[in-house]
Amino acid sequence: MQTTYRMKASELSADLIKALKSTYHDREIEITVNEIEDETAYLLSTPANQEHLLGALDDIRNKRNLVEVPIESIEE
Repeated sequence: MQTTYRMKASELSADLIKALKSTYHDREIEITVNEIEDETAYLLSTPANQEHLLGALDDIRNKRNLVEVPIESIEE
């Protein structure tokens, strides 16, 4: 079984430990902590990316350079 808990570090509490113990009882578990990077900040982190993305948003707002895809052409 794999479960992902996503929260801010400030939200950690003894209740989380109790929930883990209740869920997994005496089984061996592994806890890995990854810092979540803000995807928007990452995508806007370089001038070239920022210019490209903000230009694309401007195109959408002004209905320029749009590509229409017929729904029938999308495979399931």
